[in-house]
Amino acid sequence: MVNLRWLVESRDDGRNVNGWHWSEVNKMEWTKQRLAELLPAAEACSAAASEAAPSGWVARVKRVKSVTGEAMLTTRKGNKRFGFYDLNVSLEWEATPVPAAATAAAADAPAAAAAAAAEALAGASLECAAGEGTEEAAQPASGGSGSAEAAEGATDGEAAAAAGGQADADGKQEQAAAAAVVVVSGTMDVKEFGSGGDHDDVEITVVVSTGGNAAEQAALKRHAEVALWPAVLLQLEQYVRELNAC
Repeated sequence: MVNLRWLVESRDDGRNVNGWHWSEVNKMEWTKQRLAELLPAAEACSAAASEAAPSGWVARVKRVKSVTGEAMLTTRKGNKRFGFYDLNVSLEWEATPVPAAATAAAADAPAAAAAAAAEALAGASLECAAGEGTEEAAQPASGGSGSAEAAEGATDGEAAAAAGGQADADGKQEQAAAAAVVVVSGTMDVKEFGSGGDHDDVEITVVVSTGGNAAEQAALKRHAEVALWPAVLLQLEQYVRELNAC
């Protein structure tokens, strides 16, 4: 006896009614776009310090170079959906020193504020005591008021010039520090990331191309393999979940 549930009427227009027959939708373009959005969020910090990075390094995905292979969404019997993918992904990554100056400044901020408040309070007390003892002596003669004002104006001008010079010096120092920051960069190639295998067995190849000395390059290559790759894998698995939900 034929089970009527499994009979699907043939249509001249070829329409797959309610997605009953097996169908495939190419998701490769969507895959490229989504991975370009997801993967740059992957990063991993390393506590391994060096002369160029006293507080350690932070490695991150800079951009997605290429995505090749195939990705599709299959549907049958109306609601059975399966994502199929077999991808090769090439990434650019970089590692930069953790900004120790910003961390130290944040840690020292409360103490600096307390010291500034104490200094201001001490200065106000000294001004009050000096004003009470020399009130009459502080009053200038009528003929010397113009000279006093001129001297005060000259002092203010010198102070402004000194402040401007200090600001220029600080700006140049910051630019020099930024130029001296060491950036180690390289590539990570992910081979055969597919739906038919275990993601833990995916083959990856990490290469360091520029920056740092030999010891730093070796340490950061290892860091990219053992710490940055798991962060990349988390983003790839997020992509798989979204593909199956398309």
